[in-house]
Amino acid sequence: MAQRSMESGLGGYDGTLPLYSLRDDLAQAWTAIPDPATKEQIILTINGKNGVWQAMGSWDIDPLYGDRKYEWTDAGSGATAQATLTFKERVYPIAEVNYVLFGLVNRLAYDEGILPNLTSKYAMADTVHLYRSFGGGLTSMAMWKAGKSTKYETIIGKVAWARFGWEWAGDANANPPIDMPNAKANGLPYPHGPLNYNISFGQLVGDGNPDN
Repeated sequence: MAQRSMESGLGGYDGTLPLYSLRDDLAQAWTAIPDPATKEQIILTINGKNGVWQAMGSWDIDPLYGDRKYEWTDAGSGATAQATLTFKERVYPIAEVNYVLFGLVNRLAYDEGILPNLTSKYAMADTVHLYRSFGGGLTSMAMWKAGKSTKYETIIGKVAWARFGWEWAGDANANPPIDMPNAKANGLPYPHGPLNYNISFGQLVGDGNPDN
């Protein structure tokens, strides 16, 4: 937490509009799934109920994961706070922002009465915390050994972004989580395309561009 609070450099590209587009695209893609049983299987998979190891890697926003995190702070961005992005004039670690997807899809399921014992805001947040404390810790260790860990990310931040996603699915004006308070927002828009995503190994995919 100290590192994120002390960082005073420029954050990564502005992802506000791409993230709003992803939010709307996901809602459309979810609605387009005709079979409630498929939706239930998606939720069971990402929440680890079909196996903890299957849950690992079962969802991600592609440009917010792995090596693509560093696209947000490439030379053109002018950023000095690596692997961060700007959202609504605030700066956040990208690895935390990725968890917005988990919150969004659980809220969409909850609103349809699908597995509410898993998809309520509090149950969903507990799942994130448990995962990050167990399987996510193994992932973080592997990334650290590969030299790909990012110094600002925290479990608390990932839980906060999942909770924000859950709230944001129902309220476009929901308040974002606590940011990196001394980092400077970047006004340059993210130039590398929309935020495509993949949930439950291809059962729910989208290019991040909602239909008008």
